[in-house]
Amino acid sequence: MGITAPRRLTLNEGRDFPAAWTADSKAIVFVSNRNGQWELFRQSLNEDTAQSITAVSAGEAERTEAGEFSPTVPRISPDGAWMLYLIWTKADSSAAQVELMRVPVTGGPPQLVLTASQRLIHSLRCARSPARLCAIAERAPDHRQLIFTAFDPVKGRGPELTRFSTSPTPDSEYAWDLSPDGTGIAVLKRSEATIHILSLSRQPSREVVVRGWTGLQTLDWAADGTGLFVSIAREGGSALLHLDLKGSGQLLWASKGTVEPGISAFLGGPTVPWAVPSPDGRHLAICEWNLSANIWMMENF
Repeated sequence: MGITAPRRLTLNEGRDFPAAWTADSKAIVFVSNRNGQWELFRQSLNEDTAQSITAVSAGEAERTEAGEFSPTVPRISPDGAWMLYLIWTKADSSAAQVELMRVPVTGGPPQLVLTASQRLIHSLRCARSPARLCAIAERAPDHRQLIFTAFDPVKGRGPELTRFSTSPTPDSEYAWDLSPDGTGIAVLKRSEATIHILSLSRQPSREVVVRGWTGLQTLDWAADGTGLFVSIAREGGSALLHLDLKGSGQLLWASKGTVEPGISAFLGGPTVPWAVPSPDGRHLAICEWNLSANIWMMENF
């Protein structure tokens, strides 16, 4: 697999986190703080400006006890009709709730899908049509498991799907993604080199040991479900790989410079380039950080 020369899509200086593609693969949906608050936007590949879908937060990202930042990257429903995102409250208590909301991709009023504990919620993912599955991950109260539960964008919370054993230590962070056909979940403990594939179709679960690469941080299934896009942190910068399910990785993208350690669209861990593949498998939306720190002088004001 190879990629052509990348083209910059967003031209502003805010934080723009790619979340999903529209069902026809012609536009990208992303979350941005370009206007001073977190909002969902939709931008076509042949346009230089984005259309606002809805505001999702009145302020900057804040760390939660679950180890996340608000907002987490939104996701699109399998039928392409809804954007799904989480709203965090500012309440600092064990009873604080987070709301999973839906809003039409074309814009409109947000509606509540379900609520979850703010201390335990992890993130959400959806398969792609013709699959219909969406799932949320929640930490067990003792932080020794990730609990995956199905939900319907309209009907709300569904049955538990599976569980994955985790380390309860504060520095243990996990990334995961639901396969496009909804039959498996890939789970990665950040900075390790083993990806766990959990089966949701009565097939045996398995492990993919990544050869020749370390410092894995995020993962996203390829559009055809035959591989994964994995980001890594390494000395001098970061990189994006395409990984087959036998553990062989191909370098697609390399970025030099400091890896942002403190603001993440995912759940802790450094901000490294990650890829969101279009449903037709022809494009990748890649998030890359470029930090600017300049000093300006004003006179006679």
